[in-house]
Amino acid sequence: METPQKKPRKKSSRPKEVSSKAPILPEAPKPVTNRRRDPRFDPLCGHLNEDMFRKSYNFLDEYRDAEMTELQRTIKKARNQESVALAQKALTRMQQQQSRQERTDRMHKIKTEFRAKERELIKEGKQPFFLKRGDLRRLSVMEHIDELKRSGKLSKALARRRRHTAAKQHKKLPWKRRDQEELAESAMGHGPPRRKRE
Repeated sequence: METPQKKPRKKSSRPKEVSSKAPILPEAPKPVTNRRRDPRFDPLCGHLNEDMFRKSYNFLDEYRDAEMTELQRTIKKARNQESVALAQKALTRMQQQQSRQERTDRMHKIKTEFRAKERELIKEGKQPFFLKRGDLRRLSVMEHIDELKRSGKLSKALARRRRHTAAKQHKKLPWKRRDQEELAESAMGHGPPRRKRE
């Protein structure tokens, strides 16, 4: 009995084996599909003009204000705790969005005013000066403080800021090391372990 010989394994890198009798047809090109373009990153869509964008969609701020008053009304009227919690969450999110938008608008306004002044100074022949991000933030804070002074809410805002920084510093204070007895008591179920200040 003869043992069957193993066929040599074909290599994947070898050239394609084609019969010389059959005609060879060229491979059909792949159909061109419509590529989706994201206008935020596509240079074909042009440059974003933020001023024009804000003016065009300014009506959304009015819608948001109306929505916020409606949410406040529902919070006052609602009896169900779940619906109150959901409405409160939505209201705080909208208030945060509004304050963030006010902050960015304030910074944008300061930047445009500064650039206009600098253009005038450059026309007079002075050296151009570019506002750094930290200086821009500082000017924005100063304008916000002036706004609060005019509205009479400065003392309230400063008190809130003081409480916030005091709470932060309070967290950083060291805690007193506890005795073994206190640890044993807390482990036995006599209430949660309490931390004491040094």
